[in-house]
Order: sequence, then structure tokens, then C-alpha cells
Amino acid sequence: MRNMLEGCVKKYGDAHSSSNKKTRMIVLFSALALVLIAGAVVLVLYLNHFFYKRVNFAVDHKEMSEDMSEALTDTAIDKDALLSRTVTLLQGKTGVAPYIVDWYMIPGSLSSETALASTNLVAEDQILLLRAYIEGDRKSDAKTLLQAIDDDFVSEDGYIVQSILASQVADTLVGTDSVNDLETVTSEDSLEDTIAYLGALLLYYDKWGVPSDLTRIEKYADLLYSDSGSFMQNQEVILLTPTPYAIGEGQEMLEAADEEKESVGSLWVLPLSSLDLDVFRMLAAYDSKYQVMYDHALSILQGGVISSDIPLYASSYQQDEENYVYTSGDEFQFDLVSSLMVMQYLASEDALPAESVAWVRERLYNEGILYQTYDVISGLAISEEEATEAYGLLLQIAIETDDLTLYTKTLAAVERNLATSSKSAAFSSVYRRTDANRVIVYAKDNLEVYLGVTD
Repeated sequence: MRNMLEGCVKKYGDAHSSSNKKTRMIVLFSALALVLIAGAVVLVLYLNHFFYKRVNFAVDHKEMSEDMSEALTDTAIDKDALLSRTVTLLQGKTGVAPYIVDWYMIPGSLSSETALASTNLVAEDQILLLRAYIEGDRKSDAKTLLQAIDDDFVSEDGYIVQSILASQVADTLVGTDSVNDLETVTSEDSLEDTIAYLGALLLYYDKWGVPSDLTRIEKYADLLYSDSGSFMQNQEVILLTPTPYAIGEGQEMLEAADEEKESVGSLWVLPLSSLDLDVFRMLAAYDSKYQVMYDHALSILQGGVISSDIPLYASSYQQDEENYVYTSGDEFQFDLVSSLMVMQYLASEDALPAESVAWVRERLYNEGILYQTYDVISGLAISEEEATEAYGLLLQIAIETDDLTLYTKTLAAVERNLATSSKSAAFSSVYRRTDANRVIVYAKDNLEVYLGVTD
């Protein structure tokens, strides 16, 4: 009996010991598994730059006021629908993804009035789309687009080119033409587009940047940098005689003579619309060597006022002679959109004179419309074509200057050019009409508005 009890105790002890060993093994393997899982998680986070501390570029995003948001709510403008329709027409209908064409013409009511699109992919449009993706928190779309721009829009010298042919990247799904292009576009290096692209890269980096994005930023920044703060002059302008010039304490604009004007040659100049002050401010926050670029750009823009009567801005600047060119093309006129771009740059730095905003506001109030070009002497509209692109820029200027009245009045101008019929293929987008009464949708018109209604 005793032996039997001892045997039972021994068997129980052996079983208990075996159970303890199994428990210890389970605990050990569980701990090891947890360590491996934790290590894998850390590795994934590391590879996705979770622990990466981004450089501070002092990005400054001015938000619209509550009153502006309420004013926007009272309109028919749907920012998400506007961007979606723009991408659908200029990309989906043309087959040029991830890009957009410069414009798209809606099919007409006649069978012969087929859809038509621009021959060109314009760098400015792609950069505006990139900014729209960033503002809309569409990281994947933004990343795909900026990588494509780096592949297709960079010249041998490292600058962004003004445009490329759509046929270089895709077989377009509709017929193409350049008949409705707003300006002549080329494949030459563009200072304006290079600076604009760098600005978009800085905004992307501030949200989602990784080390390779910083390397990309530094590449373009180094390309633009000069010890003296000078910039590449890559725009050729026509010289006219007599030449309008500014004189006197009040900067009155006068003509040199009364004889009939004529072209007397050309000159390489720096477009004022290239000098996005915010870009150079952000770069200077990262590295003080760029401060000279910011200071020089600010000085050029502030000195470019046309006259006391027309407090808008010259077309370009000749750095060697320190002279401004007030006209654009072969007429005594200035381009409103280019001047508004300068105003936007100055507004972002709280350096925009109130007189400049008042001049534009007065035209919008009195005439209800803004035109593409104005006389550099009288300030009267020369073009009969509406500057539809101007309204998106003006919305952004109103936000920067906290001008509710201007914002509300500009929203009304946008609505007047907004397709509000759900039966229209352009529904929710800003459109224009051609001389043949065809509906045409431009990238710039819509993307500038999107940036002006997105908080």
C-alpha cells in the first residue's frame, strides 16, 4: 500500500514538473514572439520614417475667417466637387494621368462638336494641382504627381520647363489643339515654375516629408541660390518706343513722346510674377544664406508699382540696369493676373499696400468684372475678355489681407462663371465660353479658386 502511495506521489510530481516546464516554455516563446513583433513594428515605423524629425521651414498657413467660411457656405461653390470635376475632365477624359491638360472643351450639341483638349501639359497647372492635393490631404495623389513632375518636367539644367506635349506621356483620348491656349508655352527653363514647384515641395514636406524630400528641396534651392541674391532672367520682352516711364515723387506714369509706338528690339528680364516671397522666407528659416534672396525679391516687388494712379505692378525687371518694364507684349498694357500674383506674394508677407487692393476692389465693384489687360497710362480695360483666372487669386489675397468684403464680392464673380446645372458635363466647375459658344474648362481658373475656398 505504501509503495503504491509513493508511486502515485512520484507520478504526480513528474506530471507537475512536466507541466511547469511546458508553462515556462509557453511563457518563453510568448515573450520571444512579443519581442519579435515589437521589433517588426519598430522596423516598419523606422522604414516609414516615423521617428524622423522634419526640418522646420516655418510654413505659415493663413486660414480664412469664420465670416468668410459662412459667406462661402451661402454660395453654390462646392470645393470637393469643383476639384473632382476638374480632375475628371482634364485628366480622366483625356487619359494623361497623373497630369491634367491646360483646358478641356465640352462636347457641343452637334455631332461635329466633339470634345477637344489642349496639346500641352503646362507646368503651372501641375504645380497648382499638386498644391490642391496637399491642401486636400491627398497624400498618395500628391506623391505620385511630384514624382512624375521630377521625371518629365525637369530640364538638363535642373529647372522646371514651362510645358511638355501631352503626346510625350500618353495617347490622349480626345482630339488636341492649341487654339484656346491662353499664352504661348514652350519647353524652355522657367524660373517662375521652378520657384512655384519648390514652394509646393516645401508644403508637401511640412505635412509628410521624409529625408529624400528634403534632398529634393535642397537640390532646387541650391539651383536658385546666388551670393548676390540675383535671379535668372529667362523672359524676353519686346521694347517699344516711346516707352512709358514713371517720374516724379508721386510716380506718375508718362509716355516719352506722342509719336506712334514701334518695336525697337527685345530684352531679357526677370518676371515679377516669379518671385514668390513665401518660398524664400521658408528657405531663409532653414538656412540664413537664403535671406539675401528674400531681401532682394522683396525690394524688387515693392519697387515695381506702376504709378500712384495705378498701384499695381510692372511686368518685369532688368537687374543689370535696375529698370522696370511696365508693359507686356507690344502694347502699352499690363497683364492683370501677373500683377495679382505679385500682390499675393506681398500679401503673404504683410507688405501689400492697401491702395493696390482698393484699385482692384473698385473695378470689381463698379464694373462687376475684371479684364485680362489694362492700359498702363489710363488704367482703363483694353481687353474685352474676362480675367476668369483672377478670381481665385483674389480670393487668396482677400484671405491674406482678411478682407471679408473683397472675399464676398469675389465669390459672387466666381459663381457667375460656375456651372450650376447638374445636366452639364462641367457641373460644379468654373467655365468660359468660346466665340463659338462652346463651353471650355481651364485648369488655372478652377485650381486657383479651389485654393481660395479651402481652409
